[in-house]
Amino acid sequence: MRNTLPLTAAQKNELGFVPPGEDALPRRDAATVCNLRGCLVYIWEKGGREYWYYVRECRNGRLDGYRKAGGAWVRSVLPVGRVERYY
Repeated sequence: MRNTLPLTAAQKNELGFVPPGEDALPRRDAATVCNLRGCLVYIWEKGGREYWYYVRECRNGRLDGYRKAGGAWVRSVLPVGRVERYY
């Protein structure tokens, strides 16, 4: 990861921004996303889905938070094992 995410430019035009995949944390470290409670991260899931996710908490191997879906934030629980990598 070359860069933290000090977004702006109107929060990269309200998160239409997709970080470059090469800047993501390596696959072997994907489970460390649990350390980011209270943070906004970009998730690449195993299986190809990708989206912005606000990590509210991590319990029992699951992220609990909100996923950006279109123009809305939707409550979402995600097993940490599904995270391929994140930014």
